[in-house]
Amino acid sequence: MPADTDWAYLAGIIDGEGCINVSMNTGGAFFLQLRITQKNRNDLTELQKRFGGSIYPKRRESSVQLDWLGRKADVILRKVFPYLRWKIDEAELAIAFVSQVMNGAGQKQDKVLGQFIKDELCALKKARYA
Repeated sequence: MPADTDWAYLAGIIDGEGCINVSMNTGGAFFLQLRITQKNRNDLTELQKRFGGSIYPKRRESSVQLDWLGRKADVILRKVFPYLRWKIDEAELAIAFVSQVMNGAGQKQDKVLGQFIKDELCALKKARYA
């Protein structure tokens, strides 16, 4: 079990190099994605050992990404939430998305609310990086 200092460390990485997204799959269902992208696979492998997730090569770039999806992303965001500084507003929307839109398998999602939260996340990012 990671210590509080480990969660604080991960929060710093998410603040600096993380990406919090709500996306839609090919079946039209929304899902939460938390991603960290780096050039050094070894760094991400160490994070994966401690916090789980899946590592993939990033297309068209010489980097790799560590992903958490759905409820796994929610668990990570809830643990790092007290330590986030720059992406706390994005994490707050993502946590709300999971509790209000993501339902159990086979249950209907609130598509309007899902799209609203997805759009709000995009707006936050545009404002931050404009």
